[in-house]
Amino acid sequence: MTVTRVQLLPELPPPYVVALVELDEGPRLLTNIVGAPCKIGDRVRLAWRTREGAPPLPVFEVLQPL
Repeated sequence: MTVTRVQLLPELPPPYVVALVELDEGPRLLTNIVGAPCKIGDRVRLAWRTREGAPPLPVFEVLQPL
């Protein structure tokens, strides 16, 4: 997990979190974590970032503990 502070794309203004998410099914996915602050080991769930003129982008948000 890292925080990116350089703007690479217009639709991703910094800062944003880039993380390697390990899915319950086994594969890992390099993606963005959105919403609440996170730390390594937090459980996340799939969310979608809409983009004009492009397909939605899969991102993940931190699950709040019960």
